[in-house]
Amino acid sequence: MQLLVTEFATNGSLQSKLHERLPSTPPLAWANRFKILLGAAKGLAHLHHSYRPPIIHYNIKPSNILLDENYNPKISDFALVRLLTKIDQHVVSNRFQSALGYVAPELACQSLRVNEKCDVYGFGVLILELVTGRRPVEYGEDNVVILTDHVRVLLEQGNVLGCIDLSMGQYPEDEVLPVLKLALVCTSQIPSCRPTMAEVVQIMQIIKTPIPQTLEAF
Repeated sequence: MQLLVTEFATNGSLQSKLHERLPSTPPLAWANRFKILLGAAKGLAHLHHSYRPPIIHYNIKPSNILLDENYNPKISDFALVRLLTKIDQHVVSNRFQSALGYVAPELACQSLRVNEKCDVYGFGVLILELVTGRRPVEYGEDNVVILTDHVRVLLEQGNVLGCIDLSMGQYPEDEVLPVLKLALVCTSQIPSCRPTMAEVVQIMQIIKTPIPQTLEAF
């Protein structure tokens, strides 16, 4: 028998904090949401850029992000990990259904190749979930709302407020809007148009610590 031992996640999964929160539990503040996103981005960047061949998680979603007592994220569930040595192998998995909404469009078909940009897409959806508080796919009586499309339309209309989970209270607009735009780039339909996870980390660090105006002219 093989066992995987990890440290205890005091705060459970991001899924429980975001979508299964008890009424008595306060919603995640923006500072914690950003911290979770940046930490998860660094984790994925490590998997993609510190190993040869790169390691692809392939199933990034809130239930696979565990949180410690300080809301530091831990990426879990590597059951669908694929190495790029198998990039020519077609991937067919029944678990696509459990990842509906997070799966990159090039993989949502019956069988296509896996690469790092699939994780980038899933991370972009994760950003949208944390900013909006909504699930990636929501079913109504007469329609289906795809979160990526919904946010894209709202931003094109200039309706930033309509994209934000107001339950988190105060939030810095100069961080939220760039993060939303980053999410849309990450969820581009064209894989080559998505940034690498290393680039995502750099962008998020710049968003958190903007370049001083006195230096912007150089």
